[in-house]
Amino acid sequence: MPTIKAEMRGLKELEAELGRFHPLFMAEIRKMMTISLDLMEQLVVKYTPVGVTAALRGSISSYVEGAPETALLGHVAHGMLYGDVAEVGRQPGKMPPASALELWVVRKLGLSGEEATSAAWLIARSIGKRGTKGAHMFEKAFKEGARRLILYWADLPRYVIEKAGLNK
Repeated sequence: MPTIKAEMRGLKELEAELGRFHPLFMAEIRKMMTISLDLMEQLVVKYTPVGVTAALRGSISSYVEGAPETALLGHVAHGMLYGDVAEVGRQPGKMPPASALELWVVRKLGLSGEEATSAAWLIARSIGKRGTKGAHMFEKAFKEGARRLILYWADLPRYVIEKAGLNK
C-alpha cells in the first residue's frame, strides 16, 4: 500500500511554543489530513473507469483514523467487490462470474434474455483466457498527488506559527 511521508519545516520552532498552541496545531493537522484526502479522492475518481453504472467511481471515499497526538491515518478506498480487479487487472487463468457482466452486455451490446446470458458467458470465458489490464487509478492518483501533499505537509508548522502570530 503506498504511503506518503513528509518532513515538516519549522517543527522545532513550533515545539518551543507547542504547549500554548497545542490545540491549534492538532486542529490544523486534522484539517490538513482532510484537505489531503479530498485531493487524493478527487484524483482517484478522475482516473476511475466509468463502466456502465459508474458504481465504482461513485464508491470512492475517504476517512480518517486515529488522532493527531498519536497516529493520524488517512485512507482513500473503493467500496466495490471488483474494485481491486479494476485497479490491477485480472491475470489469465480465472474466469470472472458471467452474471457480473450481464448488465454490461445489456447496456453496451443491447442484448437481452438468453442472448445476454450467452454473450456474458463468452466474454467471461475470454477474460479468463486473456486477462484484463488494470486502470491503476489509485496508483496514478498517488503519482500525481504525492509531491503536492508532501509540500503541503512540509509547510504546516510554519503555517501554524503564522496563524498563531508567533512570527512577529
